[in-house]
Amino acid sequence: MNEYEKKWKFLIGIAAIVLILLCCFSNNPTKNMTSAEQILTYEIEHDKTPSVQYFFFTQDSILDCFHKGFADIALQKYVDTTTTYKAFLVTKTFTARIFRNF
Repeated sequence: MNEYEKKWKFLIGIAAIVLILLCCFSNNPTKNMTSAEQILTYEIEHDKTPSVQYFFFTQDSILDCFHKGFADIALQKYVDTTTTYKAFLVTKTFTARIFRNF
């Protein structure tokens, strides 16, 4: 496995953990919503996070994707398929989300 594949697997793992925790630890009406997109949209629209992006894919194609919110709040630049996140920012958000719910 090359470095590129390792980085993508790591980022996918982090994204999956964040999504699971958003669903499990959320103290708002989104628990009753049926889709991940609805939950994530609620979080963004209620200022819980500036943006979210995920991709589910195989080696050959993208099966599903979601991206919404701001990649750069100050410049009002929206997230798109080329937006990347630094791992330390993802883990910081993940940790803050956990501790906020306790």
